[in-house]
Amino acid sequence: MLKKNASVRALGFDFGLKRIGVAVGSPAMGHAQPVTTLQAQHGRPDWTQIAALIEDWRPDALVVGNPNSLSDKNLMGKLKKFVRELAERFDRPVRLIDEAYSSLEARRRIKKNTQHQRCMKEEIDKIAAVLILEAWFYENADGETSDESGA
Repeated sequence: MLKKNASVRALGFDFGLKRIGVAVGSPAMGHAQPVTTLQAQHGRPDWTQIAALIEDWRPDALVVGNPNSLSDKNLMGKLKKFVRELAERFDRPVRLIDEAYSSLEARRRIKKNTQHQRCMKEEIDKIAAVLILEAWFYENADGETSDESGA
């Protein structure tokens, strides 16, 4: 398990209008772990909580899931604004990674590994953030991280 202020290379976000799942990880280790789920108000994140996470974990990069197949223009607009604000507020590179079906896969994994049929939404968001971050690690395994945010 990673510890705060360890050699964490990236903080991953599963952005949503109600909740934002957060995970941390290191490409060197090739895996991530869930951290928390932040509550959002109408797509507005709690920037104080995000600042505290960035201060605690000190990531080199921020990775945000990009639901490319999404047709909800309101959500896409809020996502782009979130990505821009992350870059402006925290002076770190923000990377986008396709997160198609990350929440569905997270739900499947949680149901597979639990006796409870009901999945907590906060758990799904955190696991989706893990999947987003691990997909970015896999996609950039050669060390190339040129997928700069275009939002």
